[in-house]
Amino acid sequence: MSFWGAAVITNFLRVMPRVGERLVFWVWGGYLVGEGTLKCFLFLHFFLGLFLSVLILNHLLILHFFGSSSLLFVGRNALKVVFFPKFLAKDGILVLGVGVIFGADFYIFLEEENFLAVDLVSSPLHIKPE
Repeated sequence: MSFWGAAVITNFLRVMPRVGERLVFWVWGGYLVGEGTLKCFLFLHFFLGLFLSVLILNHLLILHFFGSSSLLFVGRNALKVVFFPKFLAKDGILVLGVGVIFGADFYIFLEEENFLAVDLVSSPLHIKPE
């Protein structure tokens, strides 16, 4: 299923004038979607999500420890809103809960057809032409 998803998504690039064909060839790494293309997409999806998660966690930690100032009181007494004692336990429980869910069975969120070998001659059974 990842193969067909990558084929459809990358073919959206084909409609770009002048550079579409070359761009699709560059993204595929050849004349069709292959194992290298799927590995690059998996790498991109995994590390982009990981990078964004680290940025969000860093932002939350900075807010917890240093607080946030309200823009409403910039000219007057700037009030600091400190998040550290109140929300650290709540965020910790959330991170722990998500970690337990993903740690127990990561494949629970994936579909079985992603693990099947690619058959270039036929599309998966659940994909029907309109």
